[in-house]
Amino acid sequence: PFVAWYMNKKLERIIIVLGVIVFIIMILAPVRWRFLAIYSCAKLRTEYLFCDVGTYYYHGRGVPRDIKQARYWWERAAWNGDRRAERRMGGLLSHRTGCQTEAEKDPAFWGDIHVDYEKAFEWYAKAADKGDRHAQCRLGYFYGQGIGTKRDYFKSLCWYRRSAVQGITTAQYWVGHYY
Repeated sequence: PFVAWYMNKKLERIIIVLGVIVFIIMILAPVRWRFLAIYSCAKLRTEYLFCDVGTYYYHGRGVPRDIKQARYWWERAAWNGDRRAERRMGGLLSHRTGCQTEAEKDPAFWGDIHVDYEKAFEWYAKAADKGDRHAQCRLGYFYGQGIGTKRDYFKSLCWYRRSAVQGITTAQYWVGHYY
């Protein structure tokens, strides 16, 4: 028992030291080094960094833009319960319906990732239930437009209100619109 406890404590210390090193790199280093630091920690099964690796791939920060890799890392994080990754999976599967950038309007941007509104709704709902304010706003949008679910203005307003209280201006607009 003592050896197992000691090894556990030693591993915890190593992870803390790695975290400090990554933090220093995140502040001082160029984008490519930041990505490599996060990627290295994610490979060590540091689950809370999976979502960040996916985000770097999605935006092409420090690495070539790769939607498939972004999806891979976001799915890993989402299955581990990361609400940011759940929201991003919802956005990925809905192709960010209603709030696309110019690059995202190009079908080539998405590659072979097809729109699946029902799955997107499920991912947004998981993230919203965990308190993600952006996912709550998107869920209000999905309910209001009937995307991936049956149209329900009451539920839409409820989700918009939850998001609006947390400072999301789009949700605040829609709450005013409903009243």
